[in-house]
Formats: sequence, C-alpha cells, structure tokens
Amino acid sequence: MEPDKLTRFKDYGEFILRKIDSVPLHLSQQEDWIPSRLDECLVGLRGAAEKTVEMANSPVKIGVMGEFSSGKSLLLGSLIGYADALPVSENPTTGNVTAIHIQPQENFSTTQVTNYSVEYLSHEGVNECLHFMLSEANRRAVAAGLPPLQVSKIKTGKDISLWCEEAWQSSNNLELRYLLRELVLFLRSYQAYGESLCGQTYTIDAKTAKNGLQLVELPMAIQTLRFEDLPPAHIRLPKAPQILPSQLLQNSFPLIRRVYIQVKISREIWDLTGAEEFILLDFPGLGAANSGARDTFLSLRELAQVQTILVLLNGKSPGSDRANKIFTMMQQQRPGQDLKDLILIGVGRIAQLPFENEGGERILDGFNGEGYLGK
Repeated sequence: MEPDKLTRFKDYGEFILRKIDSVPLHLSQQEDWIPSRLDECLVGLRGAAEKTVEMANSPVKIGVMGEFSSGKSLLLGSLIGYADALPVSENPTTGNVTAIHIQPQENFSTTQVTNYSVEYLSHEGVNECLHFMLSEANRRAVAAGLPPLQVSKIKTGKDISLWCEEAWQSSNNLELRYLLRELVLFLRSYQAYGESLCGQTYTIDAKTAKNGLQLVELPMAIQTLRFEDLPPAHIRLPKAPQILPSQLLQNSFPLIRRVYIQVKISREIWDLTGAEEFILLDFPGLGAANSGARDTFLSLRELAQVQTILVLLNGKSPGSDRANKIFTMMQQQRPGQDLKDLILIGVGRIAQLPFENEGGERILDGFNGEGYLGK
C-alpha cells in the first residue's frame, strides 16, 4: 500500500476515535429513548478504528516463501544490493525466519549491513513447537502403520525420546524417520541449552553468522541408520554466555526463533518515506529433510502478520506439490480471506528447467529477454 494511503487511514482512524471519546459512555443508560444497540455500535466502531490505527502504524512486512534452494536468499540479497548478506547453502539442512529490517540512508551510497542478531525460542515457544512436531510425528507414524501416539503417556522429554526410539525400531519409513531424527535432535538441543539460551537474544558479527548458520549435512541414508548412531546430546550449558560463538550457534541451532539483520539502503534505491518500519522476511525453505516440521512451525507463526507474500518455486523440480502445501499453510493462517490479493508467484533457478522438447532453449532465451527471478 502507498505510504500516503497509510497516513490517510491512520489520520481517519484517529479522527473517529476523537469523536467517539467526545460521546458519553453508556448512552442508553442515560436516556430511555436511546436504544442499547447504539452502545454496541460505538464499541464496534471504536474497535475498528483502533485496529486501523494499529495496522497503519505497524511495520510493512513482505515475506518470501518457497521450496528449499529455490533462490530465495539470493533474490533477497540482490534486492538489498548485498548478495552475501544472507547465509546460503546448497545442502538441505535447516533454516530460520530471517527478518531484514530496512533502514533508509541519505545520498547514493553502498548498502550496509550494520549487525546480525539471533533470538532464541522462549520456553513456551519450545513447548508449542514440540506439540506441533509430535502431532506431525503421530500422523506420519499412523500412515506408516504404527499404533497412534499415546499423548496421555507423554509427560517428559525422556518419554518422547523413548517413543521415538520405539517408532524408529518399528519402521524404516523415510518420512517418519526424518521427523523422528529432527524431534530427537530438537529435544537434545533443548536439554543442553534450553535453560541458558531460551528467551535470549544475541548480537553477532557477520563471520559468526556465516559460520554458525551453516550446518554440517546429516547422513541421508537414514533408512539403514541405527537409532543409537544419531548425534548425541551436547554438554549442558549451565548459564547464558556473554557472547555467542559460532560453534555454540551451530549446536543450538534448533532452538533459534528468528535471525535479524539490519540493512541500510540508499533512498535513491528504495524510497521508504512514510513507512514506520519496513521488513523483508525470508522464510525457511520448505523441503529441508532435517528440519521440516520445525521450519513449518516457525513459518506459521509469522504468516499471520505478513501483508504480501512472494512464493518462489524451484525451476529444478517443476510440478512438485510444495506450491500447494505453501498455499494450504497460508490459507490455514488466514481463513476466509482471498489470498490472491496477497500472493506473488516467481520461479527461481529457471535456467535449470528441464526443457526436453525441441525448441526449449529458444523458449528459455525468451524468458531471459523478459527477465526473471532467481537465476
């Protein structure tokens, strides 16, 4: 929405609130001839005006979602004029919601990344994430022919670990095992670092961010992997450290809620006049084998507050069902809302589309002439 329209909505909402404040409370109780429904109308009008002012003052958020390795981070890096600002990996390991806070700077100058910071999940957030992951694990277990999870018996993290081990030994179903491993590693990370890191936020430098947010790829031959060969728990950290080194960032990665990056961009490139705050949200790439449930949980928490969403599909795998999964996720967060006014669609890595028919290269050249996203 244009900044001047936001200003007009804000001013109009504040005007309505001033008028309502000039009207005595509970009018129907002061005069017999005033119907009680007028009081109800004023309450509803006040709520709508307050919501309008709140939304006009809220940050402008544009989210970028898509499959893993579709070029999202590269696209965002290109948009802000700093291609190396976001950690990018070709390995489907894991991801985070990365909030890029755009700050305008005067004159035509180079884009500057001022700092990175990492926010960890609260204890409540960890509990909500565990419930989400357990629900998905139960669904996959039933689909694999295992008995449903006895939720009433799950009281502690040890109970979850025992159930994961039992399910692991009972089935080598690929999708189930990926989630069981993710669940076990999430629990072990929380047992080691939850007490010291949950709810904490750390400012880190670019080198720590790049090294700490790039994880070693776990074995993909998971159907032949033994449960006892899963990575063990790290040594418990008794208290919060003063600084966050890259190794600790790697080890505690499952507990991260969001990564923040502050970026200063010349007004000559992006003129954000009128916007109180402008944020680009890079969502985790869907389809990461080792953190799919956690990433989905984090994405769902953020989707409700995003005004516009760019869905970037991967040209390497046309025809996959992940676009439908993304749409379903968004629809769940916005029931009854027409999403066509919120979504933009792009195709990343379009040069890798499998043009098998004769003339495919000419079609691709035509796209190149028109321009495309995320090559």
